[in-house]
Amino acid sequence: MELQFVLDARGGILFRSRGGSTWGTSQRLATLRGMLGSSPDGGRYEGVDFVATVRPMRGPAGEAFLVTIRVAEEGLTVRQRDVASLAATGATVTEIASALDISEHTVRTHLKRVYRHLGVANRVELARAL
Repeated sequence: MELQFVLDARGGILFRSRGGSTWGTSQRLATLRGMLGSSPDGGRYEGVDFVATVRPMRGPAGEAFLVTIRVAEEGLTVRQRDVASLAATGATVTEIASALDISEHTVRTHLKRVYRHLGVANRVELARAL
């Protein structure tokens, strides 16, 4: 999954793409702000579960930074990956439940957690993220 943020020179958020509010915890945003201070000309930062690229932008409103975050799909359980893979192919909740021998309620629960973790809102975005 890929997210984008535009930060001002002090690290304030000017823009965040869909999923950015879920991913952008205070700790991660502090890491992004630290990246700005250590690499004002841009660069690449590799975190435990993401890779960030920082590019400076200059315009009439002043200096800003485009931060592109590539989030790893780690952190999903094996069962969540199984459910996500089947959902991304277009399988229905009933078909996924039958294939994995679990209840439809459990499939829906796994999908909610996968969507939240990957910062996606529907199956099309899920397929792109995978």
